[in-house]
Amino acid sequence: MYPSSSVLVVFLALVTNIRSCELNGSKPHIVFILFDDVGWNNVDWHRNNTSPARSESELVSTPHLARMLKDGIDLTRHYSYKMCSPSRSSIQSGRSPLHCTLRNDDVVIPGAGVARHMTGIASVLRRAGYITNFAGKWDAGMATTDHTPSGRGYTSSLLYFHHCVDYWTLTPSIGCSTDSQETIPVVDLWDGNAPSDLNGTSSCGTVQQPLSSCDCSSCSHCTNASDYATGVGRALLGPFEGSQYVDDTFAARAVAAVSGHDTTNTTAPLFLFWAPHAAHSPLQVPQASLDRFASIQNPWRRTYTAMLWHADQHVGTLRTALEENHGMWNNTLVVFASDNGGPVYNNGTPGASNYPLKGGKMSNWEGGIRVAAFVSGGLVPPSHRGTRSSQLSALWDWYGTFAYLAGQDPTDHRAASAALPPIDSVNLAPQLLCPRGTAHRQGPGRTELAIGTDVAVNAGSAGNLFVQGLISGRWKLLVGALPMSGWQGESFPNASTSWLAQNDVHQCTTAHKPACLFDIVSDPSEHVDLAANHLDIVQGLLQRIIAINQTVYSPDRGVDNGTACRVALARGRIWGPFLR
Repeated sequence: MYPSSSVLVVFLALVTNIRSCELNGSKPHIVFILFDDVGWNNVDWHRNNTSPARSESELVSTPHLARMLKDGIDLTRHYSYKMCSPSRSSIQSGRSPLHCTLRNDDVVIPGAGVARHMTGIASVLRRAGYITNFAGKWDAGMATTDHTPSGRGYTSSLLYFHHCVDYWTLTPSIGCSTDSQETIPVVDLWDGNAPSDLNGTSSCGTVQQPLSSCDCSSCSHCTNASDYATGVGRALLGPFEGSQYVDDTFAARAVAAVSGHDTTNTTAPLFLFWAPHAAHSPLQVPQASLDRFASIQNPWRRTYTAMLWHADQHVGTLRTALEENHGMWNNTLVVFASDNGGPVYNNGTPGASNYPLKGGKMSNWEGGIRVAAFVSGGLVPPSHRGTRSSQLSALWDWYGTFAYLAGQDPTDHRAASAALPPIDSVNLAPQLLCPRGTAHRQGPGRTELAIGTDVAVNAGSAGNLFVQGLISGRWKLLVGALPMSGWQGESFPNASTSWLAQNDVHQCTTAHKPACLFDIVSDPSEHVDLAANHLDIVQGLLQRIIAINQTVYSPDRGVDNGTACRVALARGRIWGPFLR
């Protein structure tokens, strides 16, 4: 059993705090924008705009996000998990990945993503009357209808389930094998409780035919699994006849949710979760967007930058829709974040950069887990706009924050009845949304953040741990072996890049020391290991890690026994739920 008695007490206290701020008499609209694999140095506000190392066009790759940030608060210490699925699952469930899922399982695994009996944030908001919409990448489970956005409380949803798909054909890098050992591509696009009608037709070569029966072995626009790892092949190619770039499809659904929202019904505000595919591999983008960045010589960085710019244009369209639909913007909280740091492995072929932070996606250095993030919208007090917050926070804190704004108890009673862990979400509203000078602005806040890993690390005398690190105040402790142990330059990747970051491993736990210790307030790039100078702090944090490790939720999630493929093929080569 997991303790949950304190959750309601904290909830009641914080609801009082928020109401004392006199935010607004009505529940706010909430928009969550979750980009994929965005590097710390790939957003305009984190770059050195006077550096001669950068082309002029590259300095303005996210202008609409940057404009939105000027009306909001830059969250400079906002954290994720080191890779996709656990981060996304943590947002939907309000739990640290340590208490939800640490593994980046493919959704064909029965137990992938959020446990069936955990309550999703959309379900919490629906209790408060919200109209809930999802558009984009899900990657939080597929096994049953309960694992889909519809099962998690979204009244409308258009999505793909896997880690990534081809941006034109909507096929993941994995397919299904037939009895003759032929690999058949399977389309991944789901609308509500059924395959999307947008799966209907596309062009394979010169012949119009159902996309779900497209034979990729004879199609020039198709790709293979190796292309997803390297970015080669389809990366720089344009669309084929009759296709639509998938992020254009998701953006259209998101904008329609805003433009079509009935603002006269003040008891039914909007919750929109928009999760573009960009800028996750495969590196693919419409030619017009790619041409804009012709001055960037490195093809990987050029395409990656163009993908971000293309997605950013939709951010501008979405904001316009919020402003034009009877001023929805004025009573809206917008949250922007990346699901993890930018990928820097394989000689930089994913195209991202986390300069000046160390490491990247798939590692627990700051470059892998400290993400670009901000809040914006009319709900942000005028006194806070254009400011920065160094308050420690995490992706899973939005669950509790949104619940409080909606006046809902976030306690997950359904999970408790199934003996599942309670939420770990800390309400951020007192720090971010209470005007300066109010008595309750500070609130309790987040004071520590446990850092998980998917494979238990050897922490010496502490044993094998799934908790690889802990942030407490200004200190960050790390144990075991960490890959991506290096830094990127301002223009990474480039022609001289030769760095297999995944093989650059640093041992924080050795026979001579138990851990690495960094002051990430004064040294956010983790250059100076202070463990030898602060043995008392190291031992205290290490004991805390050992205690947290006892609470890790790591059930048997099953194996891929072919059921997902059999159901997908019977459905007409469409991925979707495969168990009852």
